[in-house]
Amino acid sequence: MTYGTSKEAQIRAIDINHEGRKVKFKVIDKKYTKKRFTVSINYPGDHFVRNSLAAIAVALEYQVSIKDIKNALSKFDGVGRRYDVYKNINKNKKNLIVIDDYGHHPTEIEAVIKATKKAFPRHEINLVFQPHRYTRTRDCFDELIRVLQLPNKTFLFDIYSAGESKINQISSKNIIKKIKLKKVIYLNNFADAERTILKKINTNSIILIMGAGNISEFVRSFVKD
Repeated sequence: MTYGTSKEAQIRAIDINHEGRKVKFKVIDKKYTKKRFTVSINYPGDHFVRNSLAAIAVALEYQVSIKDIKNALSKFDGVGRRYDVYKNINKNKKNLIVIDDYGHHPTEIEAVIKATKKAFPRHEINLVFQPHRYTRTRDCFDELIRVLQLPNKTFLFDIYSAGESKINQISSKNIIKKIKLKKVIYLNNFADAERTILKKINTNSIILIMGAGNISEFVRSFVKD
């Protein structure tokens, strides 16, 4: 069984429409029911559409009804730290939308940035990122340099080691040196990060916080009243 957005896919998504955080699209089932039906999911981005298609394909394989598939997808709110959206966060007289996501690989970061641009097209996007592991940062160094330039501003914490030893020349500061853009800013620690970020961003902005380390502690601190 195949799924995707191409004409060849047996379970295919067409007419994909982003409506804020939600996405509606039509499913063409060429393999099981031979029907078309519309579904709504609660997460933006083409990667979530593909994930949903995979779930739909498995459900159809096990003869789950289209009604139950649509109902389950519309009610599914995901898992923790996968595109958690906090609206109306007010800091220093700035109204912000904070999005928390576990993604830490360049492919994930790019997918989430693109999804956010579709979900919130009239907002600036500011990325706050904590690289994860020295080895991963080394292996993905060039791709990280590319994707970290995509947001309006990027803020970088030090690498979360996850128990690894440091690697020479692999650091957040060296990433910033390689990018050579003023819009990429180093964050020394969690305690001072909020003040630094708020000085640099505009009201009605998106703050997209990503990483697989202890950056979740910063998220909890930032969104609390």
